[in-house]
Amino acid sequence: ALLTMGGAIVLSGTGGFTLSSGGTLACAHASGLDGNITTTTTSFSTAANYTYNGTSVQVTGSLLPATVNHLTINNSAGVTLSSSATVDGTLALTSGKIATGANQINLAASGAVSGASASSYVNGTLQRAFNTGGSQRFVFPIGDGSRYTPVALSNLNVTVAGDVAAKTTASEHP
Repeated sequence: ALLTMGGAIVLSGTGGFTLSSGGTLACAHASGLDGNITTTTTSFSTAANYTYNGTSVQVTGSLLPATVNHLTINNSAGVTLSSSATVDGTLALTSGKIATGANQINLAASGAVSGASASSYVNGTLQRAFNTGGSQRFVFPIGDGSRYTPVALSNLNVTVAGDVAAKTTASEHP
């Protein structure tokens, strides 16, 4: 099921809101999920999908679970991560940058990235988990506030499962 909440739509009241496993919530409020959902109780599944599709700068909000299935950024004005988040499925970078600040996006070993480009990437830290095995590869779709500077790893032979994190530092660009 898909629920799309516009920037001015607020679901409020003394009742509760539950987003179940497999469900998708698309929010456009500048305060992210916290702005669209203000019910007394909330329950957001870590196996659900979350889309940020506003037209002005958004934050993800404190209601975004620490782990999600799919995370889609579709806001050309940009989205700021309110706290670190792990994506088990796909990080879809459709439009706009996601700024991590002091936080980071963690991508599970089973996770993937789609749609990254010079206008849609991670502005900050992206960490990717790797299982053991050979011939692994991954492109970190990262950059700073003004430049897309992806980092590609290929032919990795991972003998101990672990994580690799990448970020850019603006002063280090040529």
